[in-house]
Amino acid sequence: FIQAVIRECGFPIAAPSANPSNRLSPTQAEHVRRSLTGRLPLIVDGGAAQVGIESTVLDLTVSPPKVLRPGMIHWHQIEAVLQEGRHEVVSMARPEDDTGNNPSALRSPGLLKKHYAPEARLRVWEWDNEQRLLREIEAAGYRPEEVIVVAHTRIPLQAPLGGVSVMPNDPEAFARALYGELHQCDRQGVKLIVVEALPKLPEWQGIEDRLKRASGS
Repeated sequence: FIQAVIRECGFPIAAPSANPSNRLSPTQAEHVRRSLTGRLPLIVDGGAAQVGIESTVLDLTVSPPKVLRPGMIHWHQIEAVLQEGRHEVVSMARPEDDTGNNPSALRSPGLLKKHYAPEARLRVWEWDNEQRLLREIEAAGYRPEEVIVVAHTRIPLQAPLGGVSVMPNDPEAFARALYGELHQCDRQGVKLIVVEALPKLPEWQGIEDRLKRASGS
């Protein structure tokens, strides 16, 4: 839809994200309406985002090229393409290398230590069973009813939580659903969002990056 708008304009369009700085990205028109109420005269609803998280950003001004912001096109895929052209690519920039809290010093959007953050505090945890999860919640200073758990494999069924969101155990489907789930958590007014740790695989790298920045860790 937006490509059709760009074609009709006939000139380049540069615009910021339709959300307050550092806050959750919108993936639906309703997210924009809620986060920017009263500040926009018009919202064009092109439907839900099909990818879900922000794009991969590749720095081609250095040799070898470097992935600055990972997305759903992960660096192993980029490496395969560049090697066909006899290039090499290095892994994504890590926070201690290229990020910080000074936006003017960053080479790409989305590299602040805290970014894409919900209003509630967000943490990424692993747990073997519900008892361990409840102990972690208590140790963090929260009551279970103040917490929503976003899980893809170890689903808490008996714990007296504020809510449980079951996510697909597939990176593409998980990415499409992620921001919508976090927006929903904020609408419910919970204090803590606990997201189950992701598989350590290249196709999950972009999602892992967003969760890390959403937690500010």
